Amino acid sequence: MAESLSKDIIVDQEGALRFLASRLNVETSSPSSIDRTRVFTLDRMRSLLEAMGRPHLSYPVVHVAGSKGKGSVCEMIASGLIGAGVRTGLYTSPHLQRINERIRVGGVEIEPVRFTELVRDVVTHASKIERPDDPCTYFELLTAVAFAHFAAERVEVAVIEVGLGGRDDATNVVQPAICVLGAIQLEHTQLLGDTLAAIAAVKAGIIKKGVPVVTLPQDPAVAEVIASSAASVNAPLRVVGGPTVEYSHRFGLPDGGPSRTMRVTLKADGLQWLHVEVPLAGEHQAWNCGLALAAIGLLRARGLKVELDAVAKGIAATPLRGRLEWAQVGDAAAARKVALDVAHTPDSMAALMRTLAVVSTHESLVCIVGLAADKDIDGILRAVAGGADKVFFTRGPGHRRGADPDDMLRRYESVGGGMAQSVPDFEECFDAAVRSAGPRDVVVVTGSNVMVGAARTLMARRSNRG
Repeated sequence: MAESLSKDIIVDQEGALRFLASRLNVETSSPSSIDRTRVFTLDRMRSLLEAMGRPHLSYPVVHVAGSKGKGSVCEMIASGLIGAGVRTGLYTSPHLQRINERIRVGGVEIEPVRFTELVRDVVTHASKIERPDDPCTYFELLTAVAFAHFAAERVEVAVIEVGLGGRDDATNVVQPAICVLGAIQLEHTQLLGDTLAAIAAVKAGIIKKGVPVVTLPQDPAVAEVIASSAASVNAPLRVVGGPTVEYSHRFGLPDGGPSRTMRVTLKADGLQWLHVEVPLAGEHQAWNCGLALAAIGLLRARGLKVELDAVAKGIAATPLRGRLEWAQVGDAAAARKVALDVAHTPDSMAALMRTLAVVSTHESLVCIVGLAADKDIDGILRAVAGGADKVFFTRGPGHRRGADPDDMLRRYESVGGGMAQSVPDFEECFDAAVRSAGPRDVVVVTGSNVMVGAARTLMARRSNRG
């Protein structure tokens, strides 16, 4: 952890970011370096928010946890609510390019000036409750900023994504109107536990007494933990695709023509959505869309006034933000298609490969892969090998937890991967991959938010230069 700085440097967003960077950031720290007992507690967060006047209790919250897809679910819930005219706050993590992306109202990122003001205010309150040996973390301060912003903006609903785990996550101080649990898988095993049941118990820690819970079909061990956790606090439990939430999906045929767009039908809580367009590609995103619709349906059942058609149109307008997001590089004569996806688990990488096989008509798939060192690297690489024709391994710029590209190359070869090479510098790697692609090929940048954010920044910089 960097040496803590004086709050006097918080005069602009750059200063605010420097101050935040001086605090422990679990996102960028090696799991082995984290004192779990100190970091994973809600005591500091509760004291801080009490000093701030409890801004997190001034609006209804949809609290979303899970291992995979929770960010997509949050984006779709927020977009559906915004489409229906609900003033909606959205807090997600991590960001791709700018920290402001994490805190949005009505789809609009928090302004740098406002961000700076709130960081200064939160840090001032934090200084009154912190002990010298137990300062607030990066994520705690940032979460408090989001809560304060949503209160000041008088949001009608806030959609809050859990940062890590659930039970001891800084966001778990909210009193939610709805709890949402996305797909739960083995992840962050050094911090959350080394079995599905253990991880599920941590994730299910967001469930509150009497608060409705909605989830997806899960592994039996996970499903048992969720059901037990909900029953123990009399929280009504709904499962998408179960008896109380009828669900189906298929490829749509809009305007009488062929389409590769998924459509979802869902019936629950007296509501019926028919053939809602899924904004994000892949069968897994159709399930996530069903989860988002079920959550909004529960809000409506609890009194939120929204029109179903408006919700559906709002969801269809969900921003892609690194979820099989398409771009093009090069001039018209030598243009190459680039796809950006933040897949970073074996299952999400396998889903990406399956989805590309359905939605793209490429000849060859060229993958640029950079992973965090604490991920299931071999499992992810096996999934990559199932779809890639050529792979370039690299490390995202400034990714302190990034895996060594040469090591990934060796491990890729050991799991039966095909043509591949290591190019440690990200920009050099990006250029090499694009040069290697033919006009009917697709280049995919994947493996982490850092990778996708770096690619977006690089392409934007070059586009502006041109």
